[in-house]
Amino acid sequence: MSTLDIIRDVISIISNFGNVFGDIRLTNAITDCLDLLDLSADELSWSMSASQNPNGKEQHPLLGIQS
Repeated sequence: MSTLDIIRDVISIISNFGNVFGDIRLTNAITDCLDLLDLSADELSWSMSASQNPNGKEQHPLLGIQS
């Protein structure tokens, strides 16, 4: 199991707690956490792809820069 797989599993687990507590602030905090985990997974995926092909010209999906 890769690091990305683990992050995706954690996202799946945490997403089940979104509205369980009935507290809007806690729900927003969980949503923010999920957004950050998702962004981190995307960044890790891009970094891993760029490192596997250091001479390639892969464009960063969010920033529009090339590796």
